[in-house]
Amino acid sequence: MNEMEPTTSPPERRLSRRQFLRNLGMGTGVLVVGVALNWPTIRREGQLALNQAFLASGEGLGAEMPASPFAWIRIDADNTVHLYLPKVEMGQGIHTTLAQIAAEDLELNWAQIQTHTAETERGFADFTSFTFGSSSTKSLYTPIREIASTLRLMLLTEGAAQLGVPMDDIEAANGRVALKGDPATGLNYGEIVASRQGEWVLPDTPPPLKPSSEFNFIGQPMPRVDLYEKVTGRAVYGFDARLANVLHGAVVRPPRYGAHLVQAAAGDAPTQPGVVQVVICDGFAGVVAQSRTQAYAALEHMNLTWAGGTDWSQTDVDDFMVIPDEEGVLVQRVGNRLTAIEGSATRFESEYSTPLASHAHLEPQSALADVRSDGVTIYASTQGPNTTRDFVARALGVNAEEVNVFPTYIGGGFGRKTGIRASVEAALLSQACDRPVHVGWNRTEEMQHGYHRPPTRNRVRALLDDNGAIIAMEHDIASGDIMYGSGTVPAVEFVSAVLGADPLALSQLHYNVPNRRVR
Repeated sequence: MNEMEPTTSPPERRLSRRQFLRNLGMGTGVLVVGVALNWPTIRREGQLALNQAFLASGEGLGAEMPASPFAWIRIDADNTVHLYLPKVEMGQGIHTTLAQIAAEDLELNWAQIQTHTAETERGFADFTSFTFGSSSTKSLYTPIREIASTLRLMLLTEGAAQLGVPMDDIEAANGRVALKGDPATGLNYGEIVASRQGEWVLPDTPPPLKPSSEFNFIGQPMPRVDLYEKVTGRAVYGFDARLANVLHGAVVRPPRYGAHLVQAAAGDAPTQPGVVQVVICDGFAGVVAQSRTQAYAALEHMNLTWAGGTDWSQTDVDDFMVIPDEEGVLVQRVGNRLTAIEGSATRFESEYSTPLASHAHLEPQSALADVRSDGVTIYASTQGPNTTRDFVARALGVNAEEVNVFPTYIGGGFGRKTGIRASVEAALLSQACDRPVHVGWNRTEEMQHGYHRPPTRNRVRALLDDNGAIIAMEHDIASGDIMYGSGTVPAVEFVSAVLGADPLALSQLHYNVPNRRVR
C-alpha cells in the first residue's frame, strides 16, 4: 500500500503510564516537600493519591497509537495483507488473536494474512509495544478494530471509484470489494491498492464497527498464524538471528551477586583460537570470536579483578520479606477499614508467599547487533523493543532515532524478556569490531545472572457477609522491586522517593470490594 501520510490531524492523546512516570516531577511539589521533611501525613496521602492514579491508568490503555492504517497494515498487489503488530509473539498466541480482530472489521480472507512484530521505526509508543501483564488484547481490541474499519471504508471508497459504481451498490467481504449479491464481481484489495493513484486520505468521520452479531473471526477457533513457521522450523527467534559476516560474542560475568569489575586486561585471550577482538571499556569486558564456543573459551584467559558483592543466603532473603504492622506505603484506600466495620461478619486472615524464582524459559537472552555509521540495527528476543532501543542508544552514545529494533519470536518470556542486557552487550561488541555480533547467553548465565521473579509475602484480612461475599479487606504486600530494579525508569531514585512502593509489584489490585486498603 502507498505509505504516504494521510491528510488528517492526530487524535487526542491520553496520558500513558510512561508519561505518568515522566511527569511525576510536575505538580508534586507538596509531596516532595513532605518526603524531604518526613511529614507523615503529607507523605502518606500524597503517595496514596499518586499510586491510585497509577493503578487507574490501566495496562497501557492510554498509550498513544498511530492513527494511520499504514503503520499497522500493508496490502500487496497479490492481495497479501501484512499486519504489523506492536505486541511480541512469545508462544501465547497473541498474533493470532490480534489478526482475528483485524480480519473482522477489515473483512479479510484468513489465508491472505501475514503477521509481523512491528520494528521500532514504525512509531508505536512505549507501552503500546511493551508486551506484559496479559494486557495485549484489552489494550488493542478497540484500536485495531477502528483501524481496520477505517481502512475498509477507504478500500470501499476507492473500489467504488475504480468500478464506476455507487458506494451503496458494493460491499467488502473475503478480502474483496464486490457488487452486493454478486461476490464474484469486483476487485480484491490488492488490485485496488495496485491501481490507486495519489495520496490516501482518512475519512472525516470514523466508520461504525461491525456488530458482534455479525462476527466471523472474533470468538471463533482459528488456525494459528505462526503455526506453519514454527512447525517447519522457519520461525526466527532471537537465538536464530543471523546476518552476513556475523561474529559471536561472550561477556564476563561477576563471580557473586552485586560484584563489580574493578580492572580487566586481555591477558592471553587475543591469542586463543577464533578470537577476533577483546573489548574492554567502562566496567565492561567481552570477547568477539568466530564461534560462540571460542568466545566463551577465551574469557577464561582474561585477567579480571572483582570487588564487592554479597553472600546472601535463602534465609537472608526470607528475613527481608517481613510485613510490619503499621509501616509501608499506602497504595489503595476505598471505604472503611476492617476495624471501622461493626457487625457479625465472618473474619478471615491468612498469609501467602512466593519464592525467589527463575523464569526458566526455554530460550535464554539473545540479540544480534549491527552497528554502522549510518544507523544501528538490533534483532532481539525482547518484550520491550522501545526500551531496548533506548538503552542501546544510551550505551553507544547515539540518538534513539538512529537505532531500529526488530523484535523476533520469543522462546518463552514470563517477564524475563523485558531485559535488555544481551542487546546492549551485542551492540557494544559490534561497535568495537565493526561487524555484526550475536550474543546468546548460555543456560548457566541465565540461571546465575538473569533477573529472577522477586519473592513476595502477602497478608490478607477480610470480612465476609452471610453469603460468603467479601465486604471489606486489607491486603499487605512485601515484594522485591520489579519496575525499580529493571533500569527502565528515568530518574528512578526520584520516582522511588515520590511513589514509595514499586507500582508494578501491585498493578493488578482491581478488586470489586466496597471497602479495601492495600499497603
